[in-house]
Amino acid sequence: MAAALPLLRAAGERPLKTFVLALAVLAAVAVALWFVLGRARPAEVPFAAVEPETIESVLTTNGRVEPVEWAVARAERPGLVVSLPVERGQAVAKGAILAATDASGARAALASAEARIEQARALLSTVERGGPAAERASIDGELAQARLERQSAEREAAALERLVAKQAATAHDLTIARQRIAQAEAAAEVFAAHGYVPVGLDHFALPKDAL
Repeated sequence: MAAALPLLRAAGERPLKTFVLALAVLAAVAVALWFVLGRARPAEVPFAAVEPETIESVLTTNGRVEPVEWAVARAERPGLVVSLPVERGQAVAKGAILAATDASGARAALASAEARIEQARALLSTVERGGPAAERASIDGELAQARLERQSAEREAAALERLVAKQAATAHDLTIARQRIAQAEAAAEVFAAHGYVPVGLDHFALPKDAL
C-alpha cells in the first residue's frame, strides 16, 4: 500500500503539469499573435475635414476719429437759409452750392452801391467840366483879383528897384513890395489846389484849357 500511494500521486500530478504547461504555451502564442498583428495594423487617428472660414475678432476700446484736413464753410453775409441742395454725409465737389440764403438784402446793398457809383461818376463829370457853376464863378472872381494884385505888386517892385538904385527909396519899401509878390504867388498855389494851373506870369486856367 505504501508503494502504491506514491505511484498514484505521481500519476495525479502529471496531468496537472501538462495542463499548466499547455496554458502557458497558449498564453505565449496569444501574446505573440497580438504583438505581431497589433504592429502590422496601422493606428487609427481621428480627423476632420478642413474648410476655409473667416475668423472674426472684436476688440472693444475707446478712440477718437479726426479728419485729415479741416475745412470751414460759412456764408459771407448773414441771412435766412431758403434751400439746402445737399444732404448730411453726402460727398460734394469743390465749388458746389451747400446752402442758399435769402438774397433780398444783398440785392438792396448792390442797388445802393450802384447808385453811389453813378453819383460818383456824375460828380467826376462835373469836376472835369470845371466844377459847379457857383464855385467856378467864385474862383474866377478870386482869380481876377489875384491877377490884378500880382501885376500891381510887380510894377511897384520894379519901380522901387529903380528908386533904390538911385537912392530915392528905401530898401524897406522894396521888401514890402516883394512880400506882396509872394502873397500873389501864394494865391496861385491856392488856385492850383482847385485844379487851376499857371499859364504865363499872371494867368491861371484849368488843365484842359491849358492844353
